[in-house]
Amino acid sequence: MSTELYQTVYNFFTTSPIEHITAFSVIYQIMEDEPLIQQDVLREIVNRAIDASTNIYSNDLIAQNKLLKIPIQFNDAFEGVRSVNDIKRAKLEKHLSRQEITVNIGDLKRKFSQSSSQLTLELQEGIDQISELDLTWRDPLASKVISDKSDLVQNLSGGAKKSFMKPSYKMRVQTPSIIRDMCATFVENFRDDNIEALPQHLYHDNTWKESNETLANVTEDIFDSLRDIWRNPAFDTEFVNAQSEGTYVTDIVVPLIRASLRKLPTKKNGFLSIAERQSLASADRRGKGKQGKRPDVMFMEKHREKLYELMFVECSRIICTERKKDDDEMKLWREMNDGLYYVHRSCRPDKNEFGILGVQIAGSMMYLNILIKDSYDIHRLFHLCSVEIPIRPSSGEDVLQFVEALLLLRNIMIVNISLLFHSSETRSERLKRQSSSSTISSPKYYDD
Repeated sequence: MSTELYQTVYNFFTTSPIEHITAFSVIYQIMEDEPLIQQDVLREIVNRAIDASTNIYSNDLIAQNKLLKIPIQFNDAFEGVRSVNDIKRAKLEKHLSRQEITVNIGDLKRKFSQSSSQLTLELQEGIDQISELDLTWRDPLASKVISDKSDLVQNLSGGAKKSFMKPSYKMRVQTPSIIRDMCATFVENFRDDNIEALPQHLYHDNTWKESNETLANVTEDIFDSLRDIWRNPAFDTEFVNAQSEGTYVTDIVVPLIRASLRKLPTKKNGFLSIAERQSLASADRRGKGKQGKRPDVMFMEKHREKLYELMFVECSRIICTERKKDDDEMKLWREMNDGLYYVHRSCRPDKNEFGILGVQIAGSMMYLNILIKDSYDIHRLFHLCSVEIPIRPSSGEDVLQFVEALLLLRNIMIVNISLLFHSSETRSERLKRQSSSSTISSPKYYDD
């Protein structure tokens, strides 16, 4: 999701007079700048902004109700705005000043007349055969741009076309043989490396599940991400407070988590979702036709042709208010609870072992949590650790504590994936019904 577009929508919802806030008005504003935006993409942006904006209007039921109507009206409003834009575009093309095109074509002809080369003679002849009435603002030629894809160039003789294309030919470089060999080797090795076996059945027993060499390689990957972050001027003291949540997630949180989870045992089936996609578990709890929550980041694992959400991440800006911290903490454990029930509806991983991870980023602090189901089918929430994220050059001890937390996250994820892959299927309809989420629905205006 575009952070800039999200911020535009959020600002519109939180700063405009409430009578100006409608589904049509917000869609119209976005499509003025992004006329080709996909309907589903814009819907996700608007829904996310509504989720965040309802907190601002916690004491204004009229404003809350108006915001909550927007998703219901979204499809009709989108079609309406698109129709208006199509009409405007048609009128623009119809009434486009022919004088501008005439001036541009005349200028091209004048320039061609100053040369007697075969290329310019053929281009002159080609342009003379083009009717200015057939040109619109969409055609490069109308703006004095001659494209190599145009009929004007494609119809040139061999020598003239070669002369026209000469500047681009000079830019092309033959790929060294060593690069060709490297690409072939990369593909061959990837295919070999992509063959996966069922991971070993692992348990949580106070041991690392990978060798010291592997842990060292993962740590180096984390260091690579930290180097990039420390060299990024956006996070210097002068600018850091101005960075948005989207910048924080994209440039710091995701690279560090991705580095810590790289080359997991079932890399072919697991991936990090960073597009604020709808949570399957949340949507399942809410019921058919209802939208699920959109965590900032999720780790998803495919098993038996079904996707499971094994980790949720909620993130604030680098400057975080206490209210945002509390809201995200509440949102995170609800997502984890839905996620744990969602897994147990389809399979039965070992109790007291398997859990759903939750990572909360509040300001410069990272909190690592896990939710498990015990032998009595009671869900237990554990706050495993909290560490400061070294977004600027820090002491060795600070970096060590942060790396330890990321390696712990990785170790737990490896065990949880193993437990998921070795779990038996839940075939009993009674057990599936019992696995419906216990998460209590929030008030409508909060939409959580």
